[in-house]
Amino acid sequence: MHVGRCYRNGQYNQYNSSGGSGHNQNLDVLVDTEGLNSTKEGQGCGPGGNGITAGTSMGTPLLAGVVSLMIDVNPCLTPAAIEEILVQTADPIPPNANSSITRAGKINAYAAVQMAQNLSQNKVYAGTQTIENDYISGDLTIICL
Repeated sequence: MHVGRCYRNGQYNQYNSSGGSGHNQNLDVLVDTEGLNSTKEGQGCGPGGNGITAGTSMGTPLLAGVVSLMIDVNPCLTPAAIEEILVQTADPIPPNANSSITRAGKINAYAAVQMAQNLSQNKVYAGTQTIENDYISGDLTIICL
């Protein structure tokens, strides 16, 4: 997944991490990283050790937390299903971005976890497959509820 950052109001926060003149494109979702408090390297957690930071370096762990909640409620989710759920449940693309920049707006963790919980996926395996170190011949259907 390609993660971009946005402000609390959902507006796209355009920036370039490489120092060039372009901006991030081909993003899947945006994550609100405005005003996050974080420890700074080498300063510890004590007085003066915290700082306000933002960006995809802060947004990616937030997205990973949402994904872990989704997998917790539905361990049968595939990576593709996780990505589609996150895109489908996110806010609309903000007015200051467009579909060439991002597929969706700010993530909605609650909606993503709900959709993951309510999604059941049927997988059909044909032929010989290895399942928990046992071999099964023929067709096998596994239903994840």
